[in-house]
Amino acid sequence: VVKLHPIVTSAMSDSNYLGRAESLEGNPHTDYKSVTGSLIYVNGNLVCWLSKKQALVSQSTCEAELYAAVTTTNGMLWVNEFLSGLHYPQLTPSIIYCDNQAVISLAQSQYIGAKLGHVAGKWHVLHDYQTKKKIKVLYINTKSNSADILTKTLKIDAFVPLRNSIVSLCC
Repeated sequence: VVKLHPIVTSAMSDSNYLGRAESLEGNPHTDYKSVTGSLIYVNGNLVCWLSKKQALVSQSTCEAELYAAVTTTNGMLWVNEFLSGLHYPQLTPSIIYCDNQAVISLAQSQYIGAKLGHVAGKWHVLHDYQTKKKIKVLYINTKSNSADILTKTLKIDAFVPLRNSIVSLCC
């Protein structure tokens, strides 16, 4: 019998909400769709990343970040299923790091109000997987969220530390 080492999976999720005026600087021809960025790690090694325009126009930062967190969760669950097929089952919840406190609160809420009915499906995904202990959504400071590098143009003083954190984790 071969003893398998436990696998720890984590991810960073981010979005750039394009409903704010400062997000549109220099780009008057935007379609107002936000961009999702995800980094997925297995035992601290980067195995998957994503930078993708969201399908819908978000009405708030919270909504854009919620869509990003759900996209990241779906990617994380796929990685976990893949690893399970290789006989590396998930023993602990995967950590989804998010820099939006409202999304973290939503993931932990038992219900959402009527004003958020339009995002109920996305909320159910996060809430359900968190209740089943498949994932755990935790806060990460925006300055430490490496997925930020996948969602927007950054000034060099913000870009370099994030790039270095990705490179140092995977190389």
